[in-house]
Amino acid sequence: ALGAGLDRSELAGLARQASGSAARSLFGGFVELKLTPDGPNPTETRQLLEPSAWPLRVLVAVTDPGPKAVGSTEGMLMTEHTSPYYPAWVESSPADLSEARLAVQRCDFEALADVSESSCLKMHAVMLSARPGLVYWNGTTVECIRRVRELRASGVPVFFTVDAGPQVKAVCLPEGSERVERELAAIPGVTGMIASGLGDGARVVKGGR
Repeated sequence: ALGAGLDRSELAGLARQASGSAARSLFGGFVELKLTPDGPNPTETRQLLEPSAWPLRVLVAVTDPGPKAVGSTEGMLMTEHTSPYYPAWVESSPADLSEARLAVQRCDFEALADVSESSCLKMHAVMLSARPGLVYWNGTTVECIRRVRELRASGVPVFFTVDAGPQVKAVCLPEGSERVERELAAIPGVTGMIASGLGDGARVVKGGR
């Protein structure tokens, strides 16, 4: 697509054919990907906030560096076809998206934390109910979730989310990042920590490596 004269929205439409993450990564900061069944494209991607508008930190606790036994696409297809709870999960997603969008627009950390953790747990609950059930977590995953909950209950601005895998992502305000990273790194079974801010959008790099 390089040199084709497409804007970011058009590029996102092409990238979406590979994955939702690919489409979102073209934009920086907070990005919304929503279904548009009545539009010219099945999805629409747009930036909600620049990274600098709300500079959250993301700390990834690596609990298993190896490959997943069941890939994300295969796992979700199996869940769709076999879980009795899949329709209810899909039905609840627009409300979660609206709640998350409003939280981001208002920079409301507690509201974003609530809906993010709830959405994460619902997704894993649905995958657990597939046949056969998909268990992406390990014991260390659970311990990391528990520690994040304890930190949040003690007043540290942090929440967790877990994709289709065993690694735990702790999202926090900058003032809490050092403590969160230290606490998660100390959990037995955590093999490494990855710290990041919110990224900028995709860009063309010329020259160098």
